[in-house]
Amino acid sequence: MPAVDGAVMSPLRRLGADVRHRLEDASQRLKRTLLRTGLMPPSFEVAVKNRCNFHCPTCSKWECDRLGEELSAEQCKTIFHGLRRLPLMLIKKIPVLHRLARKLYLNWKIVRSSYVLKKHARSSPIRIVIGAGASGIFYDGWIYTDIECLNLLIRKHWERYFRKDSIDAMLAEHVWEHLTIHDGLVAARHCFEYLKPGGYLRVAVPDGFHPDPKYIEWVKVGGAGPGAYDHKVLYNHESLKNLFLKAGFRVGLLEYFDSEGKFHFVNWDSQAGKIHRSRRFDKRNVNGESKYTSIILDAYKDA
Repeated sequence: MPAVDGAVMSPLRRLGADVRHRLEDASQRLKRTLLRTGLMPPSFEVAVKNRCNFHCPTCSKWECDRLGEELSAEQCKTIFHGLRRLPLMLIKKIPVLHRLARKLYLNWKIVRSSYVLKKHARSSPIRIVIGAGASGIFYDGWIYTDIECLNLLIRKHWERYFRKDSIDAMLAEHVWEHLTIHDGLVAARHCFEYLKPGGYLRVAVPDGFHPDPKYIEWVKVGGAGPGAYDHKVLYNHESLKNLFLKAGFRVGLLEYFDSEGKFHFVNWDSQAGKIHRSRRFDKRNVNGESKYTSIILDAYKDA
């Protein structure tokens, strides 16, 4: 093994010592807090030092029965379940560990997603869900993607996994509202380029013509809903359709509100790409009310 320069090892040793000291300090502070609040009786420390692998009848952890009547069932749960989360608590409290853990997680996520995408990109048919990680959309027979491995705006990402005219179908639920109009057009053109002739892209976005003011407040740019802080555009069916027409697609609208607040609906096939935030499948729509709907369209690449 090649020798490591002392000048390099010195900062590493200092970092290691700093992390050790921080962990020890955090552990001591946790112990003092538990003792002060009564959650950890003094005999608890003795029990930990003299482990005999007894198991707690409440949560199946060791040593609790050595404490006798001093430790209640609720205290047992609090202490041992808290200790189980201690590593995560320490990572969040120590900036160096938090940054390192986040970086490792992101790298692992990219490697894993890239492997899965490359593996399934050789299958047939090729059907991909755009932004599946953020939306939590997972279906059998579809390939899941996320922005770290397939950014719609980066051509190199497309070239890494797919050949032009090779993808049979794409599904993007509530993705395009997170792009500016210019970036949305670029993304649509990339999708058109890599779709197989005869393929389609199913898109859903919040509906700017929805008649409910609470809905608009929820989904507008910078709105109150989850993820709305990152919304760049609030489309209506006309502006969304025109964007995909400019990209070269033939467009068919599936459901939307018009400018007068009238709802239009086509009985579309969910097997061709299920949209959760739709009139049929959103659980908020009860008793015939359309509390949460989307503009849904199919953009076709003609053969």
